[in-house]
Amino acid sequence: MTNVNLGGQEIKLIRSDMLPARTMVVSPDLYDLLADDGRAAKKAHEETMERIKAFDALVKGLKP
Repeated sequence: MTNVNLGGQEIKLIRSDMLPARTMVVSPDLYDLLADDGRAAKKAHEETMERIKAFDALVKGLKP
């Protein structure tokens, strides 16, 4: 087992020689991010960017 840090989240990788090539078994949270051409990940990224832009605008509005 190996721990990998992706996007600030620790993900555990487990190698299995029993799986066919190009096959992954993932937890539901990762499946939701990877499935449907990564739409959930893209949506989460867009929502995060919107919050960053809103925060940036707030900070810029506070500067003298």
